[in-house]
Amino acid sequence: MSGLFPSNITAERASALPQRLEPLPQQLILPVRPSRPLWLTSIPPRSRPAEVNRLDYQIQRHNGSTTVLELSRQRLQLAKHKPIINLNVRVEELTKELCNVRHEVQFYRQCFEILQKLRETTYNVYEQLLFVSHCHEPDSERLKELIAKLRHGLEESMRREVDAEKLWMEFWGIKTGPVAGDLFI
Repeated sequence: MSGLFPSNITAERASALPQRLEPLPQQLILPVRPSRPLWLTSIPPRSRPAEVNRLDYQIQRHNGSTTVLELSRQRLQLAKHKPIINLNVRVEELTKELCNVRHEVQFYRQCFEILQKLRETTYNVYEQLLFVSHCHEPDSERLKELIAKLRHGLEESMRREVDAEKLWMEFWGIKTGPVAGDLFI
């Protein structure tokens, strides 16, 4: 007998396993044959489509497009009624769209890396703060140093997000202002 369980399970070893005394509630009992595959039931459906944000509106005003805009209800309805065009023109459109999507993916990758770095810094400082709070008095220099480190991590994260957003906006030809607060996502 191969697989997940060893073949040498005896009656005495099986009786040592914990037993459920009360029956399962009716809601937890699966039917013998589920109406759809189990992998479909374990993934929660998306409650709503992604929302259009400030960046999407700015790009749209400059005759650009993002994935969120393309998947909006209005764009999908327009695409259904769009006439069939020349194959060469369609290939050119898809090539431009691919370039735009690559830039969008690059932007979101940068944002993800920035947030991962922030998470790492925050968790590191949290662990140190927890340790310091148990070992030292509340007004210690080490505690102030850790708080400054956390603030520096947050400021660095914001600066890098602004830089990533500026690069993406420059791709679309959108001039951005010098105020970082206006550019923050």
